[in-house]
Amino acid sequence: MSTEVHIFLAVGWATAATRYPVGEPHAMNIYVRQRTGTDHDWPAAEVVAMLGGWSEIEFRNAGIVTGEGLEEPLLSCYRSAVEDGHALLVYDEPVRAATPG
Repeated sequence: MSTEVHIFLAVGWATAATRYPVGEPHAMNIYVRQRTGTDHDWPAAEVVAMLGGWSEIEFRNAGIVTGEGLEEPLLSCYRSAVEDGHALLVYDEPVRAATPG
């Protein structure tokens, strides 16, 4: 089975399971390994974020990524998705976003 890595750009709100203040919004990249040629699996990306301690996920965009030209930490996330099926990169700086819900 041939696979590719899909990247989802999103904003999520921190829960007590993260190292951030509860309710603080952060931008994130969610990486999901999928079968080649399939549509973006939005529900799978949401599960990855929720398992990482994030709620009220708001997706902004999605695409397909290869490892070519990537630098750290994006390259490590890509490799983790290839090997483990998923990865989550959360940016430290909170973003301005509408209140969840």
